[in-house]
Order: sequence, then C-alpha cells, then structure tokens
Amino acid sequence: ASRYALTQNINLINSTSLSKNTMYVNDNWRNHTYSPNILFNQDIEYTFGKYKLGLGFTYRDKMYIDIENEHSIDNAISLNAYAQADFDKITMSVRMNNITNNQNFCGAVVGASDKMMYLVDIPFNLWFDVRYKF
Repeated sequence: ASRYALTQNINLINSTSLSKNTMYVNDNWRNHTYSPNILFNQDIEYTFGKYKLGLGFTYRDKMYIDIENEHSIDNAISLNAYAQADFDKITMSVRMNNITNNQNFCGAVVGASDKMMYLVDIPFNLWFDVRYKF
C-alpha cells in the first residue's frame, strides 16, 4: 500500500492492482478464473494526537469463475470506516465493515445443469480490537 500525506493530519492510503491475465485454452484466449482486472482499495485517514479516523472504499471488478469464461461474478463495492486510539501500552480500535450492507459475492461454482452456486461476503459487521504491549 502507498501512503500519501495530503496535509500534516490527512493521509490517502492506496492499494490498487490493474491486470489483464489471460491464458490460451481450446484455441482461444481466456481470462484467468478469479482474476479481476481491477482491485482498488482507497482509504482516507485523519490523525489527531493519539487518535485516527478513517474511511475506506473497496472496488473489485467482475471475475470469471470458469475456464471458458461463460460464468462470472459481478463487481463488488464495499464502504468501511474505522477509529483508533493509541495510548502508552494499549491500542483500541473499532471498525465498521461493509457499511452499505451490499451483498457482494466472493466466489461461485457452476453446479449441475449449469446452475450457479455463490459464496457471499460478510454483511455489515463491527470489529473491536484491544491490543496490549508488554
């Protein structure tokens, strides 16, 4: 991930992958399975003293799930937020993931009779973390 300081207290944190992965199958060029062309993670973080607030956006382009590229999973979007407090020996944080509660698919298989069966990403969730430094 790359971190860019916009001001003394505001940072952009970016992790992006752009790719075009192909393979030659049955006399045709095909996209790799589970290999989206775009993965984009962007956070904006505000730091003040021992505290951080952040807002994150994730985008994943559509992915093919079979070698023939006949079946795919649509793109996925997620909005996340976090807050963190750092003290001498304790760090506490809370994270809200998938704030918009999108039903994003992270995987799928093609079953009998060409029927799609999906794996679904986690819906909206809260994550709490307390770390102690010995």
